[in-house]
Amino acid sequence: MTDIYLVRHGESYGNLYSRLNGIWDAGLTKRGEYQASLVADRFRATPLDIIYSSPLQRARSTAQAIADAKGMTVTVVDDLHEQNMGCFESLSWHEARALYPEEHIAWMADRHYYPCPGGESEHEAGLRLKGALERLAAGLPDGSFLAVTHAVALNGFIESAFPGKSKFGTNTAVSHVRRDSAQGIWEDVLLQDSAHLPQVFRERKRKWFEGWSNDDYSLLFRDEAAGEDHGTVAGYSRGERVGYLSYAFDGDACKILDLRIEPKYLRCMYASQLIGEIRHRAEKRGLGRLKTTLAGGDDAWAACLDRHGFTLDGATAVKEI
Repeated sequence: MTDIYLVRHGESYGNLYSRLNGIWDAGLTKRGEYQASLVADRFRATPLDIIYSSPLQRARSTAQAIADAKGMTVTVVDDLHEQNMGCFESLSWHEARALYPEEHIAWMADRHYYPCPGGESEHEAGLRLKGALERLAAGLPDGSFLAVTHAVALNGFIESAFPGKSKFGTNTAVSHVRRDSAQGIWEDVLLQDSAHLPQVFRERKRKWFEGWSNDDYSLLFRDEAAGEDHGTVAGYSRGERVGYLSYAFDGDACKILDLRIEPKYLRCMYASQLIGEIRHRAEKRGLGRLKTTLAGGDDAWAACLDRHGFTLDGATAVKEI
């Protein structure tokens, strides 16, 4: 019998920006790095023969934190990667619906079995992950290993191996399963547990969003002013303008000139979605950095920039893309 520990990666920038994040290779946020350190502590005393990881950097960084805590190395296995979301990759929910209306309707009607155009379905991703785990277990019939992978692939695997028990886990959620390769049997011990995380990290959505769909929570972006090298993009939720971000392209960087969120929405992470939209645009232009200016004494803005991985240098804050 092989003991298998499955870990979802820590929070990535795709998670923070609320974008469709499959094989788009977004790294860990600072919170994701902290979550990785907590799950590493959880496994510090757990006997493991091998640590495997998806090739995507958010998984590799999480796996490396666990490996460092145990004095081990990480082996990358390609088939542990997240669902390939095809044409939806890195888009916001509203952008996916606007650009691919028919495909989006079909996907929302059956997100488990509908294959994203140019990609795969959750079911197919789960079967791919299941096959990889079966191969790895067959090579270690009496041992134990840990694999860092991704939310949708994990959910598809659980539904395939343990029908009716699938559920999405928070970042760094842990599952413990066993595989009897000789008998071809799977056994679930623990699914999607996050006891190592503080309570605030275990909650998938804030109370504010109870009853909201992803389309409700995800902002619709509209350009209110746009020139060749500058512009203002506003975010709308449920038809209401909730904030805006003004920017300018400056050499190899995109500079954030102003960012405003309506007071009643300050706790809704809408600033993250606006920053994510500007990063997405900067990436498409081949730019390497985001930058902005930090006004003295603006603690809230400083905290927002820190949350998004900006490095402060005097009055200037820079984020490598």
